[in-house]
Amino acid sequence: MGSEVTFIRAARRPTKLRLALCGPSGSGKTYTALALATGLAKRVALIDTEYGSSELYGDLFPFDRCVLETFGPEGYVGAIHTAEQAGYEAIVIDSLSHAWMGRGGTLEQVDHVTASGKSSHLAWSKVTPALNALVDAMVRSPAHVIATLRSKTEHGVDHDDKGKLVIRRFGLAPVQREGLEYEFDLGGELDLEHRLTLSKSRAPGLAGRVFEKPGAELAGELTAWLALGTPRPVPPSGTGLGQAIPWSPGAQPEPSVSQPVLARIEAARTPADLNSILKALQALPEAEQVVVRPIFNRRKNEVLKAAQQARSKAKAGAA
Repeated sequence: MGSEVTFIRAARRPTKLRLALCGPSGSGKTYTALALATGLAKRVALIDTEYGSSELYGDLFPFDRCVLETFGPEGYVGAIHTAEQAGYEAIVIDSLSHAWMGRGGTLEQVDHVTASGKSSHLAWSKVTPALNALVDAMVRSPAHVIATLRSKTEHGVDHDDKGKLVIRRFGLAPVQREGLEYEFDLGGELDLEHRLTLSKSRAPGLAGRVFEKPGAELAGELTAWLALGTPRPVPPSGTGLGQAIPWSPGAQPEPSVSQPVLARIEAARTPADLNSILKALQALPEAEQVVVRPIFNRRKNEVLKAAQQARSKAKAGAA
């Protein structure tokens, strides 16, 4: 017999931000992380592995910092827990790449084990649990977590805004364990013009969007999205931490009422489709309208633009 499993009704809950910001040197990762963190929270802690470079922004953003001298995942975990215990509401990790290839980081730890004559397989089996513990600390933190990651870079030919060929530096894969950035709810790439493209998002209204020099606007949208849903109920005393609490049918929480409206907005193809959604949008609670209305307006602009292009194309064909 296997262990007993209990299923409960899924419900949208208010949550904390888990954001990975990737980009080459000079793309504005630290500045953007601080701009978003201070827009989300009053008390911000920054874990600095960039040799104190965050202090350059001390006159722009209110935050406290600690400096790691070596970059083993264990040190990151300790700093995260220290920030949580001190009551910080947002934690910026700048940068998470050092936990992979910095002094004392994962790759150096593997090299140290193999240098003693052990196999690489044994080395990774010894080192990987510490990196997994760091991932666990980030995703389970009661604070917002924003991590920056350096991108591998290469140079290539591109066109400038006047159509002339120029040499540009491009950011490629982040410097970390492959796929680690997907542990976050949102992930984006910053380029050297400080544009953020959100390539990975669990927020329907943010996926694929591009932000020029992101700051207060994006922080506001994130705050509204993170607040959606009903708070998690407090377990009755004596149930034990982590113990599943069965719900009676009458106590089952309802999923966020905005989800059907968001699905209809995404499926809308004509102005008539959008007009049919307006009544449902206006009936949403005010807190959810704050999130859904900008998504509706963007979709409206896309639909109207597509309709205009279709009319122009038809008119040109008739001529």
